Amino acid sequence: MINFATYCALAIVLILIGYSWLRAQFARRRRLAEQAERFDTTVNRILSLGEQNQQAGMSEKLGQYKQQVERALRRVEAAEASGISEASGIVEPMHNSSTPNPDRLTQYLFLARSGAPDLIARSRELATLTFLQGDTKSAMECVEAILQRLPNDLDALTRMAQIQYLQGQYEAAKLTYRQILKIAAQNKDENEQALAYENLGSLHLNLQEFADAHKRYLQAMEIYVHLKSDEGKADCEVALGLIEQFGKNPEGAEKYYRQALAVYDRLKRDEGQAITNGCLGLLLYNKKSIQHIDESEEHLRRALSKYEKIGRLGGAATAYGNLGLVRMLKKDPTTARELFGKSLALYRKCNRPKMVLKVQGWLDEIQRQKPPEAAKQMVVQ
Repeated sequence: MINFATYCALAIVLILIGYSWLRAQFARRRRLAEQAERFDTTVNRILSLGEQNQQAGMSEKLGQYKQQVERALRRVEAAEASGISEASGIVEPMHNSSTPNPDRLTQYLFLARSGAPDLIARSRELATLTFLQGDTKSAMECVEAILQRLPNDLDALTRMAQIQYLQGQYEAAKLTYRQILKIAAQNKDENEQALAYENLGSLHLNLQEFADAHKRYLQAMEIYVHLKSDEGKADCEVALGLIEQFGKNPEGAEKYYRQALAVYDRLKRDEGQAITNGCLGLLLYNKKSIQHIDESEEHLRRALSKYEKIGRLGGAATAYGNLGLVRMLKKDPTTARELFGKSLALYRKCNRPKMVLKVQGWLDEIQRQKPPEAAKQMVVQ
């Protein structure tokens, strides 16, 4: 028979074992969470290359490329773990860098793609990486490799249209989007139809063809409403807000922005929150009234916070610059100078020479004690 003292000792041992096990589990979960956060940070930094290489001119929504970047990184991590020497030492340095260079990643994936049974999947990953790096020639080669096997592949056709736009082949890009719409209609794929209308609207908007852009966004939004896609509808509302703003209708623009922001806040979409807060903040600044300027500053600070969280240098640069404009309107040139300086540094880092000149002009204006005029709201911040 076990006496009381022995029983107590066994109980204490079991409690200690249980405590140790719980500590190990919590430590494991914390370690996995830290690894996931580090991985996600690296992915966002790679996505920011789209800004640095001025690919964001096609779409502010760089998050649409996130899945392919994640798959590419996972593929190389798995190759290294399985002992493939060519994959060794590629991903870890990227995790440890604030500005990861994916050149070695891309080179390895091209090498490993040769003769691989999953050629299509690998080509999608490479098309995305090379596109973000500004190598539209290699990106087009990857897209064509997919289309040789799957001529009606909508993802590849969408990437082709984006590349055509960036290469200045605007009419070819429009034709490709119309081809996508035709295929999507034949497949009765409403989601792809909505996305194609939205992308075509973005193309028209970037070309300042506002009437055509307005028409395409409304077509996309009608389908998103039918599909009960609140996020898709909100994306279109932001674009329609920009069109209203370009058309000198700030009230209409503000209505669209606030509707979209309510959705992004509810869904906790960082990218959408960043974009819309930035648009709304600048819109309110341009009203140049005391009653709106504090709210303008609050929205711009929210935009800055979200852009920094997801690693968008260009977006953060724009937010800093617009916050500087607000401080100038509040007759605070000292803070404005500091904010413009941060904006200038980020624009230089992501290779935006036109904006470098504009922000430098604002700094020069401070020396003359003359409040600078607001920059026109760009489609891409």
